[in-house]
Amino acid sequence: MSERVRCSAPFVAYFLVGCSIELSLKAFLFARGEKINRLKREYGHDLSKLIFESRRRKLGREVKLTRNQLQLSKY
Repeated sequence: MSERVRCSAPFVAYFLVGCSIELSLKAFLFARGEKINRLKREYGHDLSKLIFESRRRKLGREVKLTRNQLQLSKY
């Protein structure tokens, strides 16, 4: 049992980090005037689309993302 818990903990942590990134990007877009329904319908859980649209709406003025961070969004 302890072996199973030890293996699943990193997965849960990565999942929660992904959720945090998604919600942060959606909050940024919402603050920029995006409608909640559109955020749900057009972007869903797609981090690549969310990052692309956030960068288009000048996310770089608020947060500096490294090239490596941007590459990770494609996976």
